[in-house]
Amino acid sequence: MLDDVADKARRNLMIVSNGILAVAALGIPLDGKLVGAVDLGSVEPWRAWITIIVVLIYFAARYRLAPSTVEKWADWAERRQKKFNAILRFSLQHALGKKLERDHSSEVNLVWQDHRDKEGALEPGLPVFPKIGKRTGEFEYFWRLSPEMEALSVTLELDVEKYPTEYMWGEYRFTPKFYLKAHWRAVRHAYKPSWDLLELSLPWVVAFAAAIVCVIKLGFSLYYEFPFVRQLLST
Repeated sequence: MLDDVADKARRNLMIVSNGILAVAALGIPLDGKLVGAVDLGSVEPWRAWITIIVVLIYFAARYRLAPSTVEKWADWAERRQKKFNAILRFSLQHALGKKLERDHSSEVNLVWQDHRDKEGALEPGLPVFPKIGKRTGEFEYFWRLSPEMEALSVTLELDVEKYPTEYMWGEYRFTPKFYLKAHWRAVRHAYKPSWDLLELSLPWVVAFAAAIVCVIKLGFSLYYEFPFVRQLLST
């Protein structure tokens, strides 16, 4: 649950955002008295909307930077990243299996040195993927004799001293389609609908909608207030 500071910041952001949406939806003009004191009738609309945007940004920043909000979002982000890395790692291991069978993976392209045609029945050592998480990267692997071939090495006169080899570097490149699909699967896994997620994300959805309204209203205000803006847009 959010602490008191984050809860108050969340409530204030929701009030401001919903107020902006209500003004736009109900067609309430920016005139009359604000809190019974400030006469908005003498204020240019574009100035009023710039002020509203600043206020919206301020309350959004307070909510986003509240310690408990930061902690909650960090947990969700970590969950998403772990799932994303697991999907990529599984795809790489699957692609390596296909490569050993002289087959091709539709998800990722691998570039590595295949020693199997040089020295009988070889198998790759456990690959290490130090930079998993990006669309392209490198991995380490080595080649060794399979246990069966190592037992027959004397009979077949194999040069066993060459194996296992030193670690070598290979390259992987995920296809753009699969990489985007992996991101989407990780997001669906991490951000399953729940009360906690609703509590965290709903203010951002409402604030984003309010920000769009503010930008549109500001644009119209500038368009009608300044002739040179209309000239620029008409050229």
